[in-house]
Amino acid sequence: TVFLADAQYTRLYNRHFPDPRPDLFPVGGAVTAHLRTILEAGAQLIHASKSLVVNNKDPHMWQQFSSNSKLISESIKRYIFILQFLVVS
Repeated sequence: TVFLADAQYTRLYNRHFPDPRPDLFPVGGAVTAHLRTILEAGAQLIHASKSLVVNNKDPHMWQQFSSNSKLISESIKRYIFILQFLVVS
């Protein structure tokens, strides 16, 4: 877990959460993890797409395409939730 070490995030956190809340402090790591997941799954999605252009009847590639698409969608939803939480709180 990457903790919020950057002064900008620390000020934002302290403004919204003046009392210490250790359960919410590692938000920076969650943001980084979701962005990393989006990028990695996106790269795998592109790879699956290229393979499907060559052979569109490969069920394994369709499964990979589907699971990466869902992973990207879920990561974006979680990323937006975290951003909304930081802005609204």
